[in-house]
Amino acid sequence: KAYAEEDAYLSLGQEVLRAGLDFNNEDRFRELFDELLAKREEIRQLSARLGNSSYTPGARLRQKRSLPQMTQGEIDLFHATTTVLRSLQTDEQPWVSLSRVLDNIVVRRSRAAVPKGIAFWEWVAYRFGDDLLMVTDG
Repeated sequence: KAYAEEDAYLSLGQEVLRAGLDFNNEDRFRELFDELLAKREEIRQLSARLGNSSYTPGARLRQKRSLPQMTQGEIDLFHATTTVLRSLQTDEQPWVSLSRVLDNIVVRRSRAAVPKGIAFWEWVAYRFGDDLLMVTDG
C-alpha cells in the first residue's frame, strides 16, 4: 500500500507540473497542488504508522535498478515489441499505446520472459532506454 501511495503521489506531482505551465487555468493548478500536499501528508502518516518497517518514503527513487543481460526469451520479446511498434506507428499517429502493443499475440506470448517483479511497461523502459519515449495519458 505504501508504494502504491507513493506512486500516486509521484503521478500527481507530474500533473501539478503540467498544470503549472497552463497559465490560463490557475484554479486547476492550485487544486492539484492542494491534492499533492494532502497526498504527501497521507504518506507521512502511513510511514509513521508503519514505524520501523522496511518502507522508507522515497527510497525507491534513490535506487538505480539494473537488469541482468537479456535472456533469449527477452531478446525475442524485444524484437516482437520493436516489430509491433514499427508497424503501428504512423506519421498521423506517432504514439502507440501499450495496450495496442499487448494486443499482438507474439508479444503476449513472449511477455512471460519479463523478469519476476517487473511490470511490462517498466521492462520496456529499461530495455529500450532512450530509444523509446514513454508518456502517460493522464
